[in-house]
Amino acid sequence: MAKISTYPINSASTIDTVVGTKMSSGTPETSQFTMESIIGLVSINNIGLIFKWSNQDPLYRVASTHIGASGSYSKLRVDFDNLVLESGSTYKLLIERNKRPGLRTTDPTRSYRTGGYKAQSLTQTLPAPYTDRLSEIDITTVSGQIFDFKFDLFFRAINGAYGFPTPAGYSKKQQLNPTYGNIVKILPVAFRIQKTTGSVVTTSSILGELSLVGILSNAGGVAFDTQRITFKHR
Repeated sequence: MAKISTYPINSASTIDTVVGTKMSSGTPETSQFTMESIIGLVSINNIGLIFKWSNQDPLYRVASTHIGASGSYSKLRVDFDNLVLESGSTYKLLIERNKRPGLRTTDPTRSYRTGGYKAQSLTQTLPAPYTDRLSEIDITTVSGQIFDFKFDLFFRAINGAYGFPTPAGYSKKQQLNPTYGNIVKILPVAFRIQKTTGSVVTTSSILGELSLVGILSNAGGVAFDTQRITFKHR
């Protein structure tokens, strides 16, 4: 290969490509990358997310019989700092939830599942009503958009000893039954932005993190009669 100094210097255009290494399932592969995809990746990684929510404001509050007769959750407002919705491109807000590490199977090969944030599989068949849970929503404005990912479906249903507020997909654990106070479960979630321009799809790194908080309240001291889901900053 000739020395770099022997090549001419040119101004790059969006259709030009550069050579680099792409990690494919943990294996490095030499690939070409378009300047357009690189520019898009840099720009969406510089976006800030500002979160707002409320369990009282009817603009945000959603009733949910999935988590209980008095169940409710808050939708999530997201304002995007430094995001420009370019003509010809579409944008999505993606949500990922934290999964605990664990054993995939009892097979002697001991196949383990790694922990960390994971996107919902779009091909996985989930039992009802979890098929209605969303993992991506189109971004239509940079300020004031309220997102409803069906946050109640990130938790188990109220019925049964292992129900709400246990996060859906987590192993069943016996709930405590104190005579007063609350049962609280926390599910970390993370957000990315995905930009699509023609056939080029660019996904940002994690831009924001929150905790989904499931609360089963026993304020009256007699029965757990209030179920709600809210957020807290990580």
